[in-house]
Amino acid sequence: MRHVFALAVTATVLCSATPARAQVDFDECGNLMQGIECLLFVPDSGGFYFLEEFGSFGDGDYVHVVGTIDPTCITFCFSECIVDNTIESCTIGDPQHFVRGDTNGDGSYDISDPVNLLTVLFTVVFPAPIPPCLDAADANDDGNLDISDPVYILSDLFITGSPSPPSPHPDCGFDPTDTDPLDCQQFDACP
Repeated sequence: MRHVFALAVTATVLCSATPARAQVDFDECGNLMQGIECLLFVPDSGGFYFLEEFGSFGDGDYVHVVGTIDPTCITFCFSECIVDNTIESCTIGDPQHFVRGDTNGDGSYDISDPVNLLTVLFTVVFPAPIPPCLDAADANDDGNLDISDPVYILSDLFITGSPSPPSPHPDCGFDPTDTDPLDCQQFDACP
């Protein structure tokens, strides 16, 4: 009996002697998502957090959260907590300018663009990197990246009277039909 008591005392001392992790300041945008048992905040950088304060926001809202990550907080949501938080709408910056059809983003609309896109679509052994501006690669602006896009560019380049890619083309600009899932993260050829 004496050994069991000594073991329990030792375990208690070891557990209470373990230092708590420090709290970390937090300032980021992300989405609110309904979990199984609670509403969670999913920041753009990843992870899941329970918030002390949700304000009038709900599932699917894109919000800006400022607070402190408290790793010692335990919730039934199985996530860390952001405490003493403020929450507001997070505005997305201006959309990226690009030129539709310039799939490789080199600032030129030429034969290298359909070749680049064909390589992205069909090369398995040594695939080309996915273009950072998918909207530019969607040459026909149908909301999909497929074989019709390089064919559209080739037709415009080599068949007289074929339509050119929709706006923004041939100059830099915003996507006037930004209702598809394709996005433009980066297009260095446009300011």
